[in-house]
Formats: sequence, C-alpha cells, structure tokens
Amino acid sequence: MAQAQKKDEKIYRQRTMLGMRSLVDAAVENLSLLLASGVGINAALDSLEQETNSPRLKKIFAGIRSDIENGLKLSTAFENSRLLPQHLLDLLRAGEDSGRLSENLEIISKQQHRDSVFRSKVRSALTYPSFILVMAFFVGIGLSWFVLPRLSDAFSDLNIELPTITKVVIGTGEFIESNILALVLGTLAVIGFFVAAVVLSARFRRLLQRFLGSLPGVRGLIVKVELARFGYISGSMLEAGIPLTQTMQALAESSQISSFTKLYTLVGEEVEQGSSLRKVFKTNRKILKPIPLPVQTMILSAEQSGNLSATLMKIGERYEEKIDDASKNLASIIEPLLLVVVAVVVGGIALAIILPIYSLIGNLN
Repeated sequence: MAQAQKKDEKIYRQRTMLGMRSLVDAAVENLSLLLASGVGINAALDSLEQETNSPRLKKIFAGIRSDIENGLKLSTAFENSRLLPQHLLDLLRAGEDSGRLSENLEIISKQQHRDSVFRSKVRSALTYPSFILVMAFFVGIGLSWFVLPRLSDAFSDLNIELPTITKVVIGTGEFIESNILALVLGTLAVIGFFVAAVVLSARFRRLLQRFLGSLPGVRGLIVKVELARFGYISGSMLEAGIPLTQTMQALAESSQISSFTKLYTLVGEEVEQGSSLRKVFKTNRKILKPIPLPVQTMILSAEQSGNLSATLMKIGERYEEKIDDASKNLASIIEPLLLVVVAVVVGGIALAIILPIYSLIGNLN
C-alpha cells in the first residue's frame, strides 16, 4: 500500500513538474464551483474536458469521467488518474463520505493555490541571485573568448614577463577559444541532465534540497514554507474528520524535506500505537527539532483543549506571513555575497590586464 502511494506521488510530481500544475489547479477550482452551483459530476467533468487546451489533461479527464460512469467514486477516479497527491485525495474522499464534496473541493483548491504561492515565493527569492550568477558566468566567458586572446597577442609582441594571474586568465581564454563547441555542448548537456534529474529523481531532489538548505538564509525560508504547509494541510485534514495517523502519513508522503518526513512518520506511528502528542513530543525531542518550541507548545495546548485543527490552521497563517519576511531577508543576505563574487571575477580580470601594463611602464622607465 505504502509503495503504491509513493509511486502515485512520484507520478503526480512528474506530471505537475511537466507544466500541468497550473492547469490542474484551475481545473479543481472550476470543478468545485460547478458542483457548488448544482451541476452534476458527469456534466462538470465533461465541461472541464471541453474547456482545457491540454491534450494530456483532456485524456485524463476523459478517463475520470469514464470511471464515474462505470460506478466508481470521484475520489477513486482521481486516485486512478494520479492527478492529485495523497493528502488531497484523502480530503476528497472525506468530502464524499460526509456529504461535503463541494466544500472539500474548495478546500483542496485553496490548498493547491497556497502550495503554488509558496513555491512561487521560494523561486522568486532564488531567481535574482541565480540570474546574477549566470550573467557573471556568461560575461566571464565572453571576456575570456573575445578579449583575452587579443590581449595575449599584444602581450606576446611586447616580449615582457607576464604575472601569474595574467598567465592563468589568458590560458583560460585560449582554452575556451579552442574548445568553445565542446564547452557549449557540455553546458547544454549538464543543463538537460539537471532538469531531467529534478523531474524524474526523488533522490536528486533531496540532494538539491539539502544543498539549498546549507545556503545562508535559504534553509530558514524552506523551513517556514514547510511549517506553513504543515499547519494548513494537517488543520484542513483534521477539520474534515481525517484521523491524525492518516494525516501524518499523507504529510510524510508529500513532504520533500527529509527531516520533516521522518518527523511526520514518527508521529504517525507513535499515535497509531496509542500515544498522545504530548508523550510523543516529550520522548522524541531530537527528531522534533524542525518544529520550533513555541509551535510545539501551541500544538500540545490545542490537543488538551480539543481545538487542534483550528490551532494548526493559525500556525499555517502565521508562517505564511513569515515567508514574506524570510524572502526579503534572504535577498539582503545574498546580495552582498553576489557583489563579492562579481567583484572577484571582474577584479581578477582587470588585475590580469593592468599588471602587465604597469610592468611595461616600469621597463620603459
């Protein structure tokens, strides 16, 4: 069962990473509105199939409608389509069982929108530094390819001893000039491999997340995003009547951060064996490090008062607000580092050019 769910989660991620995520989000939102307005499920699915411009999504909706016509539940049809992650399927199934299908579809739509916003904020925080580094790389390549070989010819005609840094820079330029085709093809191959690995390999994504988590300020932003997701997803699922063990299992399967995955798995297993959250938190302090102490206190107080779902939703709201501050702080941390990198590259090339000129002037004197 767990292996099948992991396979479904992998296929869901592959599909959403291949450009279908926004289309799926819009389709679920439209399905919620159609059902809330009294349109039948078959008619609503037929409308979605006609409206979408994606051939792949048309085929998926046709399959869902076919499953419904053959007597399957909507949640089972969506599960067969592998169009939604497990925690949203659980919400969909709970809505069918409780007669709140349109309401739970609205919750699913909001959760997908939040996930999209969270991803957008992380990407926007990393886009600017990535752009600067890429531009610095291409500027360095351009200087090395066009400018430095000409300087090499000029300096060789002057017959002067070149400084070490000038020899290194000129040697780099000559190497790039003589191997430009291989370098371009190699760069394209690396980019293609990177994109394919991100889409297809969960292990590579974990390694990438671990690397990003080691960068200054980035880990704080990623943790805040995960805490906001934790609050919203667990609060919504508990409010819909889904057991805590099932909620933790869904969170463990949907999270891409290993420390949180281990945490969700442990809490789910301990609660399934009859432990309370207070006991789990008391006996497993080491693995609970990703969750700040104030949040742990709020969760334990909410468990005692029987207001856990509402408190978890408030935690999600609080950390959603903190994401904006974290992204701004990340920019203020990374910008000086980028200036240092650019200064080192530009300053090194400038120094390589200026030092032989000073040497030439000294020889003339």
